[in-house]
Amino acid sequence: MAEVELDTTGLACPMPIVKISRKRRELKPGDVMKVISDADGFRNSVQVWCKRENAELLEFKEEGGKFIARIKI
Repeated sequence: MAEVELDTTGLACPMPIVKISRKRRELKPGDVMKVISDADGFRNSVQVWCKRENAELLEFKEEGGKFIARIKI
């Protein structure tokens, strides 16, 4: 199981989700993607994406004005 980081800071929605979808193609089942974003609406968008893609949202937190999501593929 690998863990990769994807920083989407500065990108407005829906671009963080677009980047997540592209990065997912490089990952294997069980890998974890840590996504950093400052986009309004990111929490809802990432929850919807995880449900649609059958991915597990392991953690979601706000830290220093940024959102951090850990997603298990």
